[in-house]
Amino acid sequence: MPVEGAANGYPHMNLTDKILGTGFARFKDRRFLEASMAASALVAMADAHVHLSEQLAVDRVLENIERLNVFDPRKAIDLHRQFVHAMRANSGEGQDWALEAIGRFRGNEEAADLLIRIARYTAHADQDLSGSELMAIRRLCRELGVDPEPYMVDISPDQAD
Repeated sequence: MPVEGAANGYPHMNLTDKILGTGFARFKDRRFLEASMAASALVAMADAHVHLSEQLAVDRVLENIERLNVFDPRKAIDLHRQFVHAMRANSGEGQDWALEAIGRFRGNEEAADLLIRIARYTAHADQDLSGSELMAIRRLCRELGVDPEPYMVDISPDQAD
């Protein structure tokens, strides 16, 4: 289920807990880390530039993973950078690589929901939700076999550009 909350669906209070909550503990494997970093990079690169606020959003997600003693945050950040660099070098191939990592969780509703929420968190980080970021979230949903509309209900049209 999509995250509910304030006007844009992402209240700053307890946002990280809403995103990570207890769900992340169930996905303590490298494949889920790869998919998380791929989803975040896909959305961050949607406008061809990773903003500092988007990098900080990834850091906030990883801080919680670190708190759960799941992954080394430096390796996770390096993985995120690899996805970003691949998209910068060749957008199509980089996106395909990211979608391949994400697609491993097609059919896993709980993992898919968490990946989409991480992507949305990244997209909202710069307070400027662009049409390209919305398209990236929709593409992520399609790759996961999830209807994107429930994840768009709290995103008003004026937030799209």
